[in-house]
This record gives sequence, structure tokens and C-alpha cells, in this order.
Amino acid sequence: MIFSVLFLLSSLVAQVDSLGGQDESFDPLELNEPPMSIYNGALIYEVFTGLGEGTKSLDTSKVIVVDGYKVQLFSTEDFYLADSLYKMCMEIFGKGDVERVFNSPYYKIRVGNCLTREEAEKLLQTAVKAGFKDSWIIRTKVRVKERVRTY
Repeated sequence: MIFSVLFLLSSLVAQVDSLGGQDESFDPLELNEPPMSIYNGALIYEVFTGLGEGTKSLDTSKVIVVDGYKVQLFSTEDFYLADSLYKMCMEIFGKGDVERVFNSPYYKIRVGNCLTREEAEKLLQTAVKAGFKDSWIIRTKVRVKERVRTY
């Protein structure tokens, strides 16, 4: 019993001694990364998507988040059902318009980035024709591209 207590105490002392000081020799200023394009305090959309690569155009776009409308196609607690439905909706509506949202415990499939209620109504009719009879319109944040002219 005494030997086991001495062994535990010696291992704890060894761990404390091995911690020592931390190596603080890393300096992030020495990385020399290229500067990122910034416009009005927001990162330009083309930095992430590669828009404008190899071109000398002065027009570009950035994505902004505003209040708008989406059509919610489906809601379920089953991840695998939501995932397969998400992939199917990407084929029907296009990759850029479909999103999968998780609000515990529900997985929701939503489509569209509509700025007006009229656009959302047309998208709802398309969804109903595609077989999503229980779809409905929700008011939420949407992502839209804004054209930016740089000088």
C-alpha cells in the first residue's frame, strides 16, 4: 500500500516537472501571407469563390445577408431522410438555392433566396408541382449577390 502511494506521488511530481514552460517562439507576423481584399470592411465574395481569376474586370460581386423569404419543403428528425431529400432537391432546384438547416431536433430542407413575397409564391408553386405538397413560405435571412463596381 505504501509503495503504491509513493508511486502515485512520484508520477504526479514527474508530470508537474515535465510541464515546464511553454514554447512561445511562434510569431504570426513572420508568416508573410498575402493581404486579403477588403471593401467597406467586408471580405469580397470573389476571394472565396475565385470570381475574376484571370480577368481584369472592374465589376465584382459580394454576398450580403438581408431579410427575405424561403420555401421550407420538409422537416424531419431523421438525419438520413433529410440528407437524401437534400440531395434530391439539389437536382431539382439547383445547388445554390437549397439549404439544410438543423434546429434541434429537426432537420429542415429549405429552398430559395427570395427578396419579395411574390418570388416566394412562385417558388412555392414550383415546389408543389415537384411533389412537395406540404411546403410553406417562411420569413428568414437570405443571401443575395450585390454588384460592386471598383475603381
